[in-house]
Amino acid sequence: MSTRTDWRDSKVMSSQELVREACSLLSSSGESGITYLDHNLFSVYLDILCGLFRFNDEIPSEARQAAMTKCILGIARSGPQSDTQLARLLRQEEQAYLQINKTSYVLLSSVSLKYSQQINRISAPTATFTFYPARPRSFRLPDGGSVRVKDATPSGYSYVKVHVQARDHWGAAEVALHSLDLLRSFWNLYFNRRIGIRETWISDGGWTPVNAVLPGPIHTLHTQAGTLALDGVWWTSYMPKETKPKPIGSEYPDLKKFERFVRNQISKSHFGEKIERFLIRYVRALDSYDSTTTMLNLWSTLEEIAGVKGVGDSNRLIKRVTFLDHKPKQGRLLLEFIRDHRNTIAHAGATPDEIERLIYILKIYVEGLLWFVIRNAQRYNTHEDLLGVLDLSVDPNEIRADMERLNQGLRLRLQAST
Repeated sequence: MSTRTDWRDSKVMSSQELVREACSLLSSSGESGITYLDHNLFSVYLDILCGLFRFNDEIPSEARQAAMTKCILGIARSGPQSDTQLARLLRQEEQAYLQINKTSYVLLSSVSLKYSQQINRISAPTATFTFYPARPRSFRLPDGGSVRVKDATPSGYSYVKVHVQARDHWGAAEVALHSLDLLRSFWNLYFNRRIGIRETWISDGGWTPVNAVLPGPIHTLHTQAGTLALDGVWWTSYMPKETKPKPIGSEYPDLKKFERFVRNQISKSHFGEKIERFLIRYVRALDSYDSTTTMLNLWSTLEEIAGVKGVGDSNRLIKRVTFLDHKPKQGRLLLEFIRDHRNTIAHAGATPDEIERLIYILKIYVEGLLWFVIRNAQRYNTHEDLLGVLDLSVDPNEIRADMERLNQGLRLRLQAST
């Protein structure tokens, strides 16, 4: 059998069973050919296996998919059809990929930020960002064939070049988009924590995203000189209507200070990658132009930050979140109310009339828990250890009693050991 380090545990089927099921959907045709008996179902098993295999973090999703497809087809043809053999072949593909030298790429994008010379250039661990008031002339749009590709970036948005180093085009795009979303998460968390509950008539003009700094509509990958690295390929962000660019003005020094603090906390934390994932889930949830999508994604973001998933654990989720509330009973009441409406949206497809108010209340709780994790990121070795504090009683007297019992137990053990 393969080692536990190769595969994550699956509660339904083992990695060995999944490999056999995937191979059963393939049939040999000729000396080296393979026929798909059910291509759609095979693709699902492929995605599941990609999620379970412990790939090196430097392998981008496109390379993972390509390696998994190649190796599954390989063992279906030549055998043995086992998770051990599949893992061995995947490690070989990993090593081959990691030996490729990194090359410079530039993702050209835009954000709903009013251009200012204050933010001309920003350096980050995984990328460098340079900002422009207009699209650089040497960076042309890709040829979409029968599809006309146009740059519908709203007036006033800042264009941004995201400079990255990567082993291939897909890896470059993944790192660049991740890095840009992480930067936007810092900025939006800074602005969003300073706004109250919004009251608008959603039916009149549609839902407007909560975030002030949104992604522009089109993202293209280039070489350093501006030539397209991938012609005929581009990425888009859904933008059904224009939003006004956010002016920075005198807030930029405080914004930079906030960004530096969060980056420092992430870099010195033992679970910094998790915090990055929380931030990116947070910012993407609040990018949405649909209120129900915002509600569902924001609630699932809260579940991940709180380390709690599933309907059966919702009480534990609410307990952890309200531990930080100055009025925990009131907080519990509000979150249970929001949870019930969230369940109505998820299971019945109904949108409550007061959804905007509920989203903004939920946003406050998500930001409170996220900020708690960021501030305490260096004090605990794991995210789970940090969350354990939130499982304590909200009654200070009960905590004092527990501390007294622990101190008494410590004294007794020290006496017994001497």
